[in-house]
Amino acid sequence: MLAQIDDVVLEVDSNVEEVLEKFIFNFAKVNRVGNNPTYQSTNGWEHEVSFSGYFVLKELKELEPLKDVAFLKKPIWFVQKDSHFKVLISGLSIKKNLFLKGGGFIKQGFDITLKRYFK
Repeated sequence: MLAQIDDVVLEVDSNVEEVLEKFIFNFAKVNRVGNNPTYQSTNGWEHEVSFSGYFVLKELKELEPLKDVAFLKKPIWFVQKDSHFKVLISGLSIKKNLFLKGGGFIKQGFDITLKRYFK
């Protein structure tokens, strides 16, 4: 198992192309007359995890459970081999390509962004 988002399991062989983990530190910029600006640390920090990948043919309905959970807009569990915490799905993009003559498609790409949820 590469990761689990709520009840959806992303396996190592499920065509996940990239996992990006980002830490965002918040600062307030203070402009000063006759001097360079200074920065002051505010609040804590933010943590985002992004996945990109694709599904081909038989797994095209694989993203439906993720879409359903995303529209709930509630904290869900994110589980990896070495960590687990609650997240909000802040973005989900779905790309369809390799279209057939009848309008169907063979390949479906996805990008999902998770923001860590702090109580």
